[in-house]
Amino acid sequence: MSTSAGALRGDAPQQPPAAPLAVSLPTPRTALKQYCLTCHNDQTKTAGLTLASLDVDRMGEHAATWEKVVRKLRVRMMPPPGSPRPDEATYDALVTHLETALDRAAAAAPNPGRTETFRRLNRTEYQNAIGDLLDIDVDVSSLLPKDDASHGFDNVGVGELSGPARRHSSSPPPL
Repeated sequence: MSTSAGALRGDAPQQPPAAPLAVSLPTPRTALKQYCLTCHNDQTKTAGLTLASLDVDRMGEHAATWEKVVRKLRVRMMPPPGSPRPDEATYDALVTHLETALDRAAAAAPNPGRTETFRRLNRTEYQNAIGDLLDIDVDVSSLLPKDDASHGFDNVGVGELSGPARRHSSSPPPL
């Protein structure tokens, strides 16, 4: 039996797979300096954007700007054609770093968005909305609870659903 026949059957000792070549990628700060600051610095401010004064280690302070940078890098819109551009590994590493840093900043200081309470529609508003959306006439007065009224208005806060803080006194507000 020849060695090659043994190798085909799996009798020959297996060689360990070759180790991948180590690729040295620039740090995010270096990549931004090399590929972005030529145009987006304090002097040229191309597209009204300067990255020179932004700290890549404190991205949460300018998250909206960094989100725009990530979007442009992710689809390879920047640097523009004709300018020196990073290789794919550098693009991917930079985008991954920026997204991870933005996610960390968002987790550290969550912004829930709107926190005001919602106001429910009164009967008339609800009936009009149904009519506008579904193009049908429905009398909702028998289907919905009576609207509370305050100072002649029936679209004021209901329970804990809406409106400014309720007054604790029974007297009307001063005029």
